[in-house]
Amino acid sequence: MTLIERGHGGAEIEYLAGMVSSSGGHMERAAEHFERALKLDPDNAEYALNLGAVQMNLGRNSEAVATLTIARSLDPELAKAWGMLAEISRRKGERTAAIQYIARARELEPAEANWRVIEADALLMRDPERSIELLSGLSGPDLRRPDVLRIVKAAYGRLGRHEDAAWLYSDASDEQPDNAGLAIETAELFERAGDLDNAIFYATRAVQAGDEGARSMLMRLRDEAGR
Repeated sequence: MTLIERGHGGAEIEYLAGMVSSSGGHMERAAEHFERALKLDPDNAEYALNLGAVQMNLGRNSEAVATLTIARSLDPELAKAWGMLAEISRRKGERTAAIQYIARARELEPAEANWRVIEADALLMRDPERSIELLSGLSGPDLRRPDVLRIVKAAYGRLGRHEDAAWLYSDASDEQPDNAGLAIETAELFERAGDLDNAIFYATRAVQAGDEGARSMLMRLRDEAGR
């Protein structure tokens, strides 16, 4: 057993050991190292931030909130602390708190895509139009992220704009033609929008990508289209 493992390392050594453990996927051990680092240097916002991130990863949300609150108190301009507090609130269904936290994160880092996504998700039930507006500002690759597609689909669905969602999904499917799940979701959206031609196209793609379950949908769509 090393000196670090016995807890005799300095704060910086404990922090570095925590980073190594975290990058290796050993989150419980990482938390132990970060806890010791913060205990040895309680005024270090970075130590608190990383401990809070690991606690959040482990699902220890109450501890994470307490630790991240310390981090943002030590450094009020630490956008990641505000962003993670927003994400925890969002996961817990505390949308008002999530919106308040993420507003600060976006103020500090307006170009960060993740903050836009969290805010859009938090606003989904209250203001789907605003959710769509926020996500429309993302770049192409970010627009095709699974979490972004999920939020956009739900927002457009609440507004009854299935065709708009379908075209966004079609762009993503065209970038990933071997993704059967994405193809079938695209087909379903075009069907809801009443566009049977495109629904058939993407259902065919899903079958070609190996989704045998999509075959029955394809046959039904062809029957409806009189083919």
